[in-house]
Amino acid sequence: MADWDRAYAEGEGTGLRMISNAEMIEFRRLVRPVRGQVAVDAGCGLGIFSRQLWQLGYDVTGLDWSRQALIRARTATGERRLRYLEHDLEAGSPPGLEPSSVDLVVCRHSLAYLIDREAFIDRVHGWLRPGGAMYVLTSVREKVPERWWPAGLTRAEIDGLGQGWDSVARCEPSCVGRTAAIVLRKDGAPGPGPLRTGA
Repeated sequence: MADWDRAYAEGEGTGLRMISNAEMIEFRRLVRPVRGQVAVDAGCGLGIFSRQLWQLGYDVTGLDWSRQALIRARTATGERRLRYLEHDLEAGSPPGLEPSSVDLVVCRHSLAYLIDREAFIDRVHGWLRPGGAMYVLTSVREKVPERWWPAGLTRAEIDGLGQGWDSVARCEPSCVGRTAAIVLRKDGAPGPGPLRTGA
C-alpha cells in the first residue's frame, strides 16, 4: 500500500487508467448503462472512471486502498455527488455495502493485482442485484511488454473469468488496443449479443 501511496503522491499511477473513446463505445455496448442505477468502481485510483460513471447517471462509490489516490480523486470531484472509500479489495466487503445492492461493479486495471481474484469475484457476485454486471478491463499479458505484466492477465486467466456467471461478453482486442474488456452478468440478464472471442 505504501508503494501505491508514494506513486500517487508523486503524480504517477495515471497512465493505465485513462479512458479512450474506443473503450467508452465498448463499455456502452457491453454494459448498456441505465441512469439512476448503483455502481461501485473497485480500485478506482484517481476516480477517472468514477466520474465517467457519474456523468452516465450512476450513483457511484469508488473504492481504493491508496489514501493518496483518494485525496486526489476527491479534489478532482469537487461538489459532485460521488463517494470514495478507502478499502482493501482483498479484505471482504466495505462497510455499508449490502448483498444484492449494486447494479454494476467496475474493475479497470485492478484485478491482476489481487492475490485471491476468485474470492473477490465471488464477493462481487454477491454484491450484485439480479441482472447486475461486472465490467473488467485488463491488459493482456501476451500483448504487452514484460514490464506491464503485473497489471495484466493471461489469455487463459481471462477465459476463466466467466466461471459461475450466467453470461459473459467481451470485445475483440482491436476494440481497446492491447487490453480485453469483459462483462460478467448475473442471473441470465440479457447481454449485448453473442460472445466474441479472441482476447
